[in-house]
Amino acid sequence: MILNRMALGLSAAVALSVVGCGGDDPLTGTWSNDTCHGTSGKPEGIDHCKTSLTFKDDLTFSIKAEQTSMPATAKAPGCTTTSAITGQTWSTDSTTFTLEGTPKATLERSSCVNAQDEFKAALAPDVETPSGEAKYTIVNKSLTIESGPLKGTYTR
Repeated sequence: MILNRMALGLSAAVALSVVGCGGDDPLTGTWSNDTCHGTSGKPEGIDHCKTSLTFKDDLTFSIKAEQTSMPATAKAPGCTTTSAITGQTWSTDSTTFTLEGTPKATLERSSCVNAQDEFKAALAPDVETPSGEAKYTIVNKSLTIESGPLKGTYTR
């Protein structure tokens, strides 16, 4: 009798672990756009930008922002400058997400016309790091963040 109850209990636990408690959140994944993170527009001499926000299943959050300068600009010609922000966690109530933790920002420059303009990833305390709450909506494969430093529309 005890063995039957144990087997029934284990079967129920296995079934619940397979089904899960709510499944994947629609915010989970990587969302990108062609904006320059931390600026109100495209900086002088920049050809194009890409900002990617990643909300992972383990509730970690990261940002990867790339700016590629024009090949003949005076400052760092043809370089791709990449900032990466890690070290935060996220939570959501399905209309607002909250970023918490102490972010770490790094900056790297590569693929430059002039090799002396390149540098390996190094800590960058002056890179804008978001925190706190932001309202958002998701429609199809489009994430719109309505407030805060990440404000904008991103797609998958």
